[in-house]
Amino acid sequence: MNSAYITAGLVTWARERAGLSVNELAVRLNVPQQTISAWENGRQLPSFGKAEKLAERLHVPFGYLFLSSPPREDFPLPDLRTVNNVAISKPSVDFLDVVSDTVLKQQWYGEYLRETGALEVQFIGSCTPGEGFQRVAEKVRTALSIDHQARAACGTWEEFLGYITHKAEDLGIVVMQRGIVGNYTQRPLDVNEFRGFAIADDFAPLVFINSRDAKAAKNFTIVHELCHLWIGASGISNPDLRERSDQETNSIERFCNKVAAEVLAPRVDLAQRWSLGKSLKWNVENLARYYRVSRYVVVRQAFEISKITHPQFVDYLDKNPYFLKPAAPKEEDEGGNFYNTFAARNGRRLISGVLNALDQHKVTYRDASALLGIKIATLKRVAERLG
Repeated sequence: MNSAYITAGLVTWARERAGLSVNELAVRLNVPQQTISAWENGRQLPSFGKAEKLAERLHVPFGYLFLSSPPREDFPLPDLRTVNNVAISKPSVDFLDVVSDTVLKQQWYGEYLRETGALEVQFIGSCTPGEGFQRVAEKVRTALSIDHQARAACGTWEEFLGYITHKAEDLGIVVMQRGIVGNYTQRPLDVNEFRGFAIADDFAPLVFINSRDAKAAKNFTIVHELCHLWIGASGISNPDLRERSDQETNSIERFCNKVAAEVLAPRVDLAQRWSLGKSLKWNVENLARYYRVSRYVVVRQAFEISKITHPQFVDYLDKNPYFLKPAAPKEEDEGGNFYNTFAARNGRRLISGVLNALDQHKVTYRDASALLGIKIATLKRVAERLG
């Protein structure tokens, strides 16, 4: 038998990194628990075949298992998330993998744009929190062409979300919406861990939306991430959807929450349209239809401006629990249409950039397929249809 001379301590590190117990890993590899323990304490070596499966199950490069010590894994973006006002210290392996993969794609696209003489995206970092959230919201709203006519042209808040996404892409922003790691449906992203993140790059700005986010919260989340770009603040977000913006510990997150709500349902306008003679239910449903946003956004903004109390806000959410219920992984598939799902997961601008680079012989089919997470045969079909 060809034994793989892996480092015992690396097996333990990789298993713990993946959040698996000895028993869970043994089940996944179909080996006794004693075998895993023997690999971890160096009493036994796996075959090369088992070692390859071990690396696959633990989501690490095969070569990692042969290192003398665990590699240093620096988180590639500022982490702005908190839970109960405490910073989150250890990301899951799924979260780490999807962020690292996205950063690599964004860096490739940024370099490609620089090399081809593309112009910088002018609004990145053009605002500061010191201007006030209403002033920044007005700039974001104007850039996205959000007004009465735009809302009226959209039949539902879902259509309005699509409108915002396409407007952002037209401005030069890569918008990715993904709920799993790569193409692995068995590795869903946890919405309790993060809702989105933003990369404020002058050439290839990017926002990533965890598509497992609650449907009703997605338009709030995407505008929140877009605000990060306007103030030039890259970072990972997980806003608390049950609290007022002022309850957010991180100052950047607190500001972006306020801007997002203000972009979608301006507080002065909402206050004027709020009818004191009508019920909370009537006001929320009526204004949600007008602003073309989910009822969640309206009830949140009403709470922000003290039209309703915190108990009323929480009670409304408790009576409508589906507002904040994470979407199932299959729900990101947009009706099962491959090209819609493919475009949403990778972002239309990144896809266009890869196909252009392929046409210009600046990237190989192998590298292009790796960037887009598809097989070469599939890439050729995509190039024929979308190129």
